[in-house]
Amino acid sequence: MFWILSFLVVLLLMLCYYIEYLIRDEKFDKIPGPKGQFLIGNGYECLMESAQFFAYFRNLTSKYKDICKFKIFNVKFVLLYNPEDIETILTNTKYNDKGYIYYFLRPWLKDGLLISDGAKWHQRRKILTPAFHFNILRHFSTILVENSERFVEDLRPETDKSGTDIYPLIAGMTLNSICETAMGTSLDKEKKDFGTKYKDAIHTLGTYILHRVQRFWLHPMTLFNLSAVGRSQKKLLNEISSFRDHVIKKRRQNGTYKNLYTDVVNESGDDLIGQKKRLAMLDLLLETEVKGEIDIEGINEEVDTFMFEGHDTTAAAIQYAFMLIANHPDVQDKILEECRQIFGTSDRKPTMSDLADMKYLECCIKETLRLYPSVYFIARYCKQEIKLKNYECPAGSDCSILIFDLHRRSDQFVEPLKFRPERFQEEPTWHPFAYIPFSAGPRNCIGQKFAMMEMKLAISAVLQQYRLLPVTKPEDIDFIADIILRPKEPIYVKFEIRIKLKMIWTLLLTAVLILILYHYINYLFKDEKFDKIPGPKGTFLIENGLDFLMESAQLFAYFRNLANKYKDIYKLKIFNKKFVIIQNPEDIETVLTNTKYNDKGFMYYFLRPWLNDGLLVSDGAKWHQRRKILTPAFHFNILRNFSTILVENSEKLVESLRSETDKSGTEIYPLIAGMTLNSICETAMGTALDKNSKDIGKNYKDAIHILGKYIVYRSERFWLYPMTLFNLSSVGRHQKKLLKDIGSFRDRVIKQRREDGTYKNLYTEVMNEKEDDVSIGEKKRLAMLDLLLETEEKGKIDIQGINEEVDTFMFEGHDTTAAALQYAFMLIANHPEVQDKILEECRQIFGTSDQKPTMSDLADMKYLECCIKETLRLYPSVYFIIRYCKQELKLKNYEIPPGSDCSILIFDLHRRSDQFVEPLKFRPERFQEEPTWHPFAYIPFSAGPRNCIGQKFAMMEMKLAISAVLQQYRLLPVTKPEDIVFIADIILRPMDPIYVKFEKR
Repeated sequence: MFWILSFLVVLLLMLCYYIEYLIRDEKFDKIPGPKGQFLIGNGYECLMESAQFFAYFRNLTSKYKDICKFKIFNVKFVLLYNPEDIETILTNTKYNDKGYIYYFLRPWLKDGLLISDGAKWHQRRKILTPAFHFNILRHFSTILVENSERFVEDLRPETDKSGTDIYPLIAGMTLNSICETAMGTSLDKEKKDFGTKYKDAIHTLGTYILHRVQRFWLHPMTLFNLSAVGRSQKKLLNEISSFRDHVIKKRRQNGTYKNLYTDVVNESGDDLIGQKKRLAMLDLLLETEVKGEIDIEGINEEVDTFMFEGHDTTAAAIQYAFMLIANHPDVQDKILEECRQIFGTSDRKPTMSDLADMKYLECCIKETLRLYPSVYFIARYCKQEIKLKNYECPAGSDCSILIFDLHRRSDQFVEPLKFRPERFQEEPTWHPFAYIPFSAGPRNCIGQKFAMMEMKLAISAVLQQYRLLPVTKPEDIDFIADIILRPKEPIYVKFEIRIKLKMIWTLLLTAVLILILYHYINYLFKDEKFDKIPGPKGTFLIENGLDFLMESAQLFAYFRNLANKYKDIYKLKIFNKKFVIIQNPEDIETVLTNTKYNDKGFMYYFLRPWLNDGLLVSDGAKWHQRRKILTPAFHFNILRNFSTILVENSEKLVESLRSETDKSGTEIYPLIAGMTLNSICETAMGTALDKNSKDIGKNYKDAIHILGKYIVYRSERFWLYPMTLFNLSSVGRHQKKLLKDIGSFRDRVIKQRREDGTYKNLYTEVMNEKEDDVSIGEKKRLAMLDLLLETEEKGKIDIQGINEEVDTFMFEGHDTTAAALQYAFMLIANHPEVQDKILEECRQIFGTSDQKPTMSDLADMKYLECCIKETLRLYPSVYFIIRYCKQELKLKNYEIPPGSDCSILIFDLHRRSDQFVEPLKFRPERFQEEPTWHPFAYIPFSAGPRNCIGQKFAMMEMKLAISAVLQQYRLLPVTKPEDIVFIADIILRPMDPIYVKFEKR
């Protein structure tokens, strides 16, 4: 065996040297470049991290100046970044064929304009060039204007944020624009599931292509098709083809495309954007098909090509443009001044001549594309030998033109790294082929005028409505190797609403009317008892309404400062709405123990469009009825039944943490929230969202998070309090759509549960189970929905009531528990002695057994319960509650008039030094002793008749999750308590993610 192996090794070595000799090329070897490895050349150098790979090529251009070589097996690459050699390549039709990297796009784009060569490319270019006639571009601009306006509207909710990740918003606009112009289909309005899949697939394909490029062993098509990525790509391409074929078939059948191209080209030049017939590029192709100049396969290829080329590249360019404009306020002012000269105070839609007049904005876009060319490299295949300035490039080589480095040459551009749009107002001092953001020569970008038009429309529309403020700076950006120029981290910009001159006059007129009415209104709403309560001075008429417009973290701190300043009580007022904020236990007891003050306060009004008369929001007789119906849902046997789900989800959380152990820190909230959301979905509706294959399930999951943001957004803006005004706002419209999605999913689950009848008698059976304390979760599965459906049969609740209570439990039972667990893990990680005590308690209960916990096991977790209670003291998930006072309320030192809201600040109450020893210190032991504090000084689940109905459920879920995790992992501190800055939200939420390190035990 040894001699056979030795012979094979020798034979293999001889074969390798012979192959190396065969692919050797003296002319190629003379070109400078990095030394490769035996046989595979520089193939292994592609396997570095993506950001390192990008930097690697930048280092090559710095080291080798004008030219260098790169080789993978027998594929030879010559990298060019000097304008003379680039001109030689791009102006000669002998070198028109696309390079090796485009081979990876062939399974998708086939012989589309981007990839095709020779006669086919000439034919397609000739067919498609008329698609960018002036009248056609004007026609496409209808869509671009509409999408720019939608984009401006989408930015409104971003204005109160410290920074916005701009790329997803921009990409949504450009993707929809290219879909509408290429295929006449708006993806956002497409009702069928494959429309959404098509939108996602375009992004995913880009990642697959790069994945393959970096791994030389996946270059052969056969091997790639056998890989997981290859199989996934094949599935994606089928989905893309399905959607595209559906649209083309529908367009062909209705015949709307016939003569449309001719009609549009012959339109009179009245210069109004978007006033004529609607045309899509697909219409032009179908009309050309009738003439026999292209077949269905060709139409498919060109539609796919335009979808690929026309989306990401423009989005990337606009992203960098916004970042640069935000960082250069002088440039921003000049663009705005140019727009004002064109439009004045008019809100009219832009015309084609308006776009032509945006000369300074065009310079800014050109300078953006110089510094950040979206397509930062192109490649050409040299069938013949090519003589360059100093070297000869052998036949069979790929010439890769590094546009990124070309555009930053100091011998071509003055201050090449500086953003100077003015350089494009002067006569160019650089070589004609030193600036090629859209390539150059016969194969230049056919859609560059379209792209420039889209960029001008988007940027001018945004700047007229918002001031851009810098967050990400140019020097902060690290790039990754990708098919387009992509940053490693998101780019952030802050948007601030501009006040127009027209708006100022309207405001002044309104102010005069307000002045006339003010004294009368003030007289009507004056209240001596309310005025005696201390509090910050308000602003004319709107009182403290403007105080809430500060940054979210500042607003949270603002209330803490008020609590420190006024101690027990203070007042706030918004117009005629009176709020009394109390934080002393005696007054809180007065409010919470008296059923006269059971009604919920004004803030809960914002939840009514969703929860209607659910248990959280309802008042009076309806609340009493619902509380009576739902209280049995938290009987011991019901909780034991629900715990089946909680145990399984805790185990899944433990499993999901395995991949986190090699990290220096884990952002814990998303993992915990995934668990609690799925738990409440299963217990409330009997449906596991993670396993739900239908898109509506995923939409429901996302909608719950977004709705919380919308509610806080509205509560901070007093002008959105009236329902009519809110419904007219973009956030109001989005909320309406979200509520429809939520209702659709909830109704489907309820209908299915009712039809299969599994709920019948299930509640009674579970209630009658023997309390034999068997392991949790060995009995029948029950969901809260089952209890409600059984109660419906008894006539005690209707379908509307079921809807309200299911929605209420989904809202109340998810985020609050996730927040508490997040803070508990952070505190336990920062207190190793506490962690050791919890673990010791678990070992005393379970020993070395892997048994599932029983209800008595949970009851024995007494020290862990103290830790959870102390966590909820320092970080109460619901950190404020509000009650409405229909009648006058006598407190310790003041009288609160009827019609006021009493806001109880639990966060400040729990940190009172007159109630708790060392109130800012984490001391679980305080809950092992007899309480020294007032009974109403600690109310994490509220108190009195309207206390939290689900507190036992929450405590059980937290015990199961924490004990399960601590038995498998040691928690190490990353985020410390003193690092946390809070923001104003509907629950206690940190401004930045909380990190914990997990170490396997």
